[in-house]
Amino acid sequence: MDRRRFLLKGFQLLAGALAVSAGTLVAAEPISYDRLMTTLYPKTEGEKKYLKEVAALVKARKLPEKLVYAAWRSAESKQKNKRVRIFAETLAILCKRSDVPFKVKLTV
Repeated sequence: MDRRRFLLKGFQLLAGALAVSAGTLVAAEPISYDRLMTTLYPKTEGEKKYLKEVAALVKARKLPEKLVYAAWRSAESKQKNKRVRIFAETLAILCKRSDVPFKVKLTV
């Protein structure tokens, strides 16, 4: 193998490693109602209904999964009794910043 081909393969390997570490090639499981229920611990029927509506919008591709995933990641490490509320507030902020219409409200 000559030097040029060797360097080309090395740069391709490096670019692939950087892409994986930067998160561009993510193979995470999709956000579903079951996943939201098991990790956010909703307490009331209103919270369960809110999570069901969000999951339905994601499944219908009316709400970008990327935004829901970001809100979910921010809420999953918080206190169990505040996770749904933090998730709802974060999702509303992200949708507003991204100009995504989002009319679902969390009822207490």
